[in-house]
Amino acid sequence: MARATSAGDRSRARKARLRFCDPRPLFAAIFAATACVVPEGTPLDAQAQDARAQDTGADSGITDALAPVDTGASVDVRVQTDGAGGANAVDVRDAGGDGADGASPADACELAGAAGDDVSAFDAIVRCAGDVSRSDTVVRGAIARFVSAVEGRGGFPIIGGGSVRFVYVREAQYDVEDDRSSTSEDFSLERRAEPITVAGDFNAWNERSLAMRAVGRGLFVATHATEPTAASRWGYKFVARDGAATTVYFSDPLSRRFQYDTNGRISFVRGGSSAGHLEWIRSVRATRLMNERPIFLYVPPGYDQRASDRFSVLYLHDGNNAFDVAQPRSAPASWDVDAASDAEILAGRASPFIIVAIPNNDARMNEYTHTTDVISGMRLGGRGDDYVDYIVSDVKPTVDRRYRTRASRESTAIIGSSLGGLISFHAGLRRPDVFSMVGGMSSTFEWGGFGGGTDTMLARFGATAGLSGRAQRFYLDSGGGPAGDGTCTFDGVDDPRDNYCETLEMRRILVAAGINTFPLEPDAPVLSPRDANIYHWYERGAPHNETAWRQRFFRAVRFFFAP
Repeated sequence: MARATSAGDRSRARKARLRFCDPRPLFAAIFAATACVVPEGTPLDAQAQDARAQDTGADSGITDALAPVDTGASVDVRVQTDGAGGANAVDVRDAGGDGADGASPADACELAGAAGDDVSAFDAIVRCAGDVSRSDTVVRGAIARFVSAVEGRGGFPIIGGGSVRFVYVREAQYDVEDDRSSTSEDFSLERRAEPITVAGDFNAWNERSLAMRAVGRGLFVATHATEPTAASRWGYKFVARDGAATTVYFSDPLSRRFQYDTNGRISFVRGGSSAGHLEWIRSVRATRLMNERPIFLYVPPGYDQRASDRFSVLYLHDGNNAFDVAQPRSAPASWDVDAASDAEILAGRASPFIIVAIPNNDARMNEYTHTTDVISGMRLGGRGDDYVDYIVSDVKPTVDRRYRTRASRESTAIIGSSLGGLISFHAGLRRPDVFSMVGGMSSTFEWGGFGGGTDTMLARFGATAGLSGRAQRFYLDSGGGPAGDGTCTFDGVDDPRDNYCETLEMRRILVAAGINTFPLEPDAPVLSPRDANIYHWYERGAPHNETAWRQRFFRAVRFFFAP
């Protein structure tokens, strides 16, 4: 996509250092070569992290920074008296064309979070933030409620009434790290100097044609007096200045719709019909785990155009590795599941579906395991029940409220790799009422037995009666292979065989339980028979990493979402 860029916008410098999600290097070989990038200074004690809110990739050193108060908005302040010389109300009327008249400032600050639609909320927050008589505490509270209300409905930017309304809040909490590929757009007050403008497809990326107005208290707004056509995506970025007056391009931190390209994160006004796009939910708190994290989503081509359609959903673990290496906390390679899904959907090999990508955190080993195990003398893991509850009771209801999903079990799938495959099968075993489709890639099914125990996922599936009566479908795959002598023994802590033998054993257990209808031709563009309930794929010698899982992901898509 041709658009204006700056040298800083093109910079691909990495700001974070690479560490495995589990800090003990010994475990990387079996529990995932799934790595994460942790910002400098982030503690990596999994046990300690389990009891507190987790890092979400934001720059911790600037979380509490506040922008200086900006009172440069053009306002008309009129004081109404009570007839005895006392002022009892202040009426602030917008003089800049970006807000509506009519409500008192007190009402405006309340309406910013309570208005029933996003356009009314926008008008209210402009009046509220522009009222110099209101305290910073009141206005910033109104901004927080406004952002929360809009994000819970149509999202930013706000489309309505024939216009697009852009909003930027110059504070660190609303401008979090969202593009690991470049440090040039990371938040600092020096990099967000005025004038701040909007450049995008709708104005030929002219960085001077649409200026944002400083309303007050760090709030900037701009209105483009045309809505995008039905099929347009309208990519855009904000443009500010740094201390040397050099232009700084940065994606809209509040934008719901976005994508990563060669210049990093780019925001979209609306989704298009020729490709899917990414979206995010700022934070979903885990009731039982007592932590929170952002949630990222892939939305299929045509989602914004097909307003009456509903879509199946795939829940994916290690969501920070799902889409692009520019994601915060990404591994060195990503699954690129958005590109794979677009290819399958647009070619007619899969029905359109939504992906909910749940990022891992420093407690990954605890959250992705169904029981504890002893590794090198340390007892680890065992919070899998609470993590599954997080997906079922916290994440899924939020997604079902905000998106046009098919919420039934028949339309809900779950998948992951390594420990992510283990927890997917645990979720399928524990909650068949929620997940009818279960997938595991290179799954660590022997967890629970490394330290001499017997409570493995293989044992649990083998001991469960009536598996075939649950009407579930299972996808399994691995790379690696048997030992050099052809024997199949389970992987050890430093065995690179990609959980090959464990995957074969899970296949054997499922087949013995009556789950034995395989696709006739696993490489067919459209799989048959439609009632196939198990798919197993072996990629000889494939390693245990994101690149290998990316190359096999399409198989699970075709199996779960056959047209």
